[in-house]
Amino acid sequence: MPTVILGNAAPVEARKLDDNSTAVEKVPVKGLKDSRTTFNFPKGTPPGEMLATVTGVFESHHSNRPASWVESDSAALAELLADHYGCAVGRPKEKS
Repeated sequence: MPTVILGNAAPVEARKLDDNSTAVEKVPVKGLKDSRTTFNFPKGTPPGEMLATVTGVFESHHSNRPASWVESDSAALAELLADHYGCAVGRPKEKS
């Protein structure tokens, strides 16, 4: 199962505006920072579909900022996402 994990420095909760619309309001999650957003895809999902899903859903429903880092079991997809967001591939080192 292909997996993509994005560093999320500005997580939000997406709330539907009303029952008759698909529009959402992004509300910052208080007290939560430097979190991760994970996407798992069925085996065989085309890379282009994964890229479009990750960028579309992350930007519209999960964060108020670009990803701060990216990790994936697909090196090519990780590089594409890192280029898109202008971030590093791989998690930052833990501070001690």
